[in-house]
Amino acid sequence: MRITEDLRAYAKENGWSPEEALEKGMKEKSSDFAEQGGEVYSDSALKV
Repeated sequence: MRITEDLRAYAKENGWSPEEALEKGMKEKSSDFAEQGGEVYSDSALKV
């Protein structure tokens, strides 16, 4: 699967195991989500 390949590539680029990459990537995305207001549907996403 593409996601698995991307995760393995991300891990390899950073010298981590796939498990470490998954954990660190999820923390990074969680932080990004919180910084952007923590809304699933932002106003900009609703304007089509």
